[in-house]
Amino acid sequence: MGIFPINLLPVSLRIRNAGWDHWSGGDMCPRLLFLASKPKDQKMKNIVAVLAFAGYSAMALPALAGNALGTAFAGYDPVTYFQNAPTQGKAKFFHLWDGALWTFSTEENRETFKADPTAYAPQFDAYCAWAASQGYKRPGDPNVTQMVNGKLYTFVHEGAREKWRADIAKHIADGETNWVRIEPF
Repeated sequence: MGIFPINLLPVSLRIRNAGWDHWSGGDMCPRLLFLASKPKDQKMKNIVAVLAFAGYSAMALPALAGNALGTAFAGYDPVTYFQNAPTQGKAKFFHLWDGALWTFSTEENRETFKADPTAYAPQFDAYCAWAASQGYKRPGDPNVTQMVNGKLYTFVHEGAREKWRADIAKHIADGETNWVRIEPF
């Protein structure tokens, strides 16, 4: 009889089905135990263990920062870029906007952002401005940015920012034209 503990279920569960007993303890760190009573159940036991591991692995993935709920802008406080002092935000000062969790270094910055989020949020949803101007999306790096006419632009790396600087006005216009097409994807 084999036993495979896997952290999965948040509540106690007991199901009897075709020679299998499944249960979890219901404690703060619950377990799902698979017990096979017959050797022929080995294949089913392996399938269930693989599926359970895959589900557990998927739950452990980090949150992404596009328009899915995740930490926006790698947790940086966007208002601090307008104060010439980019700073990492703190979890206690957060605001949900545009499908993401934005963090701020102070409560004052959070309130400033809440009053006019589009004025402070990076352009192109914090994706690389160079990539947007070329018609595709790449994640922006909060450490590679540029302010133009009171708007914050991010870039995937320094090389992308240098290419973008060759003709800033053209690349902004191209990015805005392309963004309508690439933003939903």
